[in-house]
Amino acid sequence: TERWQSFGLAVGSSTSVAIAAKVFMSKMKPALAGSYSAALRTSMVPLLATCAASALNLALVRKNELSQGIEVKDDDGRVLGVSQVAAEDGLWKTMKSRVLLPVPSLLVFPMVKVFLDRRPSLATRPRLRAGLGFASLSLLTLVALPLSLAPYPPECKMALERLEPHLRDIA
Repeated sequence: TERWQSFGLAVGSSTSVAIAAKVFMSKMKPALAGSYSAALRTSMVPLLATCAASALNLALVRKNELSQGIEVKDDDGRVLGVSQVAAEDGLWKTMKSRVLLPVPSLLVFPMVKVFLDRRPSLATRPRLRAGLGFASLSLLTLVALPLSLAPYPPECKMALERLEPHLRDIA
């Protein structure tokens, strides 16, 4: 039930963002069809919607961590207590990685597709063009996943001064 509410809110927010972005894009000067500019503009709507849904869904799914906090450990692995500040920091880092993840496939790939579509040698070979498109999308995804996750390890260190006073006193 709570998951369905989170899902519904995420879908609603992404739909709202997509509609707003589409309206905004429609008011811009039209780009030449088949151009890199047109590909970039077209890909912005799903990118913004995906980022909005991902960020909101993450916040809703992890709202208990934000309100109750997460365990904070010292260098030896002993639990010092629970911190809402650490939970918020972890949520922001996770949100950044979730926003970065779809960028290559939703922003770079449309430009790769325009590049492939402009090659005269591929115009008469649609299967080869499709295969190259699939390969480039796969490669972009394989590169994007580790790059979006690498800056934020599963457990992060945090300066003691940033934590709540009750945790600073224990450490």
